Amino acid sequence: MHAQTTPYSCGIAVACHVAARNQEQVAKYRDLPPEAVEKVQARVHDIASHTGLYWPQKLGTSTWALQSLLESATGVKYRRYLWIKDMYPLARAALDSGKDVVFYTGGSTLKLRGKLCHLDQIPRHVVSATGRGNLIDIFEPSKGRTWTMTWQHFLDKSTSCDKEPAFGYWPRVIMVLIPRDIKE
Repeated sequence: MHAQTTPYSCGIAVACHVAARNQEQVAKYRDLPPEAVEKVQARVHDIASHTGLYWPQKLGTSTWALQSLLESATGVKYRRYLWIKDMYPLARAALDSGKDVVFYTGGSTLKLRGKLCHLDQIPRHVVSATGRGNLIDIFEPSKGRTWTMTWQHFLDKSTSCDKEPAFGYWPRVIMVLIPRDIKE
């Protein structure tokens, strides 16, 4: 799958990836040449920056704009949540049902050390995940690569202070977008 085309378009690359997985007419995105991908991502980013409250593109993709893009791409309504333990079963249920789950990752922006690292809750990157039994596949758009790990390994990494390649080299999950129709 295609990588993000600018340093600020991780959420856009994720939205295009999810759309290509869920809509037959968008599946051709996977086969586009790089110059066409750049144009598609730029257009989608322009739409996202004017969805809801204005959000400068240099700040990436707002949670509300990405939520709207995901809903358009999948036909499924999404909700935004902070990544806390109460959300683990809901995210897992979504993955088990074959739905895409999107995670905002971040931390380490404030350079806090030791146990204080968890105080840094600034979202900096976006990845998406799909489930395969006890495994989850994480699409990481800065490299356009998919990483696979067990659910437990994901949970352990999602609250870590150590940089994780599957999270775009950010240490932990900050927020999650989960389909609304999922029940634990």
